[in-house]
Amino acid sequence: MKNEIFLSEQDEDTVIKFLYEAGLYMTIGMDLNGLAELKQAMKKLEPTGAHIILCKYLSRESEYTRHQAIYKELQMSPGTYKKHRLRALTKLAAEMGMTAVEKENEE
Repeated sequence: MKNEIFLSEQDEDTVIKFLYEAGLYMTIGMDLNGLAELKQAMKKLEPTGAHIILCKYLSRESEYTRHQAIYKELQMSPGTYKKHRLRALTKLAAEMGMTAVEKENEE
């Protein structure tokens, strides 16, 4: 299986914190530095990855949405869900210039 490049755990945490903050600002209708870039980057994601990001990090209920609920809704295994989620986070980070992508995932 080919190696895929993913974010380091620290970079993943940084992106997730930004997404939660962006979701909050979107919910209350306020502007946030980088929100326009986020919307553009979201358009470049695969549909599955975009759905995961929207449900888990950017929706009004995101704080209460569990990963398990999303992968069951999408009818996928936890491993497949994790792979799609990490790909989407990595692509968002790269598109927004938030971090350098370094970590390889060998399966």
